[in-house]
Amino acid sequence: MSVQYSFLAEPHVVLIRYFGRSTQRQQDKLRKVIIRDFGKGQMLDSVSDLTRLTSTTLTSLDRVARIKDFNSLLVNLKHPVKHALVANTPMTIGICRMYMAYAEGAPKLDMRLFSDLSAATSWVGLPGDGQAIFDQADWTEIAD
Repeated sequence: MSVQYSFLAEPHVVLIRYFGRSTQRQQDKLRKVIIRDFGKGQMLDSVSDLTRLTSTTLTSLDRVARIKDFNSLLVNLKHPVKHALVANTPMTIGICRMYMAYAEGAPKLDMRLFSDLSAATSWVGLPGDGQAIFDQADWTEIAD
């Protein structure tokens, strides 16, 4: 039950992968660590691999609150932020679609759902094989 992240300096992309259950506590820790370590908060392009996610304790209200915070940060950006979500089961696809629905209309946020890791990494500007990019990343874990 953890989430892991890795920061790629060029082209400034955060990779995120989930294992087991995702909780609001993990998400809060992840956001705080990214802000602390990179100073840009969630304003970096990202690829989130949810293919090993088995469950979540996040609620719709949690997502609504986060989207409101997120939208206020996006308003002043010069360029859109890309969030690629990779999912492969009905549950993970449903979670991604719910999150995308809450984010719809957010200024300068381009969020897309992929079933293929390589297509997702390519879309955010990372050349090469997506699985190899994830396999070679230097991961930091945030346990629940």
